[in-house]
Amino acid sequence: MRPHTFLGHASQTLAGSNEIILDIHENTLKDFIPIDQFSYALARAVESLPLGTFNIGSGVGTGVGDIESWVVEGLGRGKVVCAGSDRVGEFILNIERLTSAIGSFSRPDEIRPSCVDVGQSIRNG
Repeated sequence: MRPHTFLGHASQTLAGSNEIILDIHENTLKDFIPIDQFSYALARAVESLPLGTFNIGSGVGTGVGDIESWVVEGLGRGKVVCAGSDRVGEFILNIERLTSAIGSFSRPDEIRPSCVDVGQSIRNG
């Protein structure tokens, strides 16, 4: 993972120092989507070529603390340290236009297992 991404940075610090330090509040909501769902939505959009601008996301907000805790769970060690108190940069994408154009693609219940997989991939190198 690239270090400038949210999960990339977290993965590097977790692997190096055994902890993830959040500089924002752990309940800050962001729209995370597993890569397989993103890839599926993108492929369907390319196939059907709907006109317009569309958001690809899960359409739900997940707390960054939850995301990081699930990565730690998958790794089997480490901890999340919450050093920030501000809920900045929150976003939840409206995916209704894309869902109308290509059908359902988002499965928010798969976010946790995907994060656990990230932790397991760190553990397995």
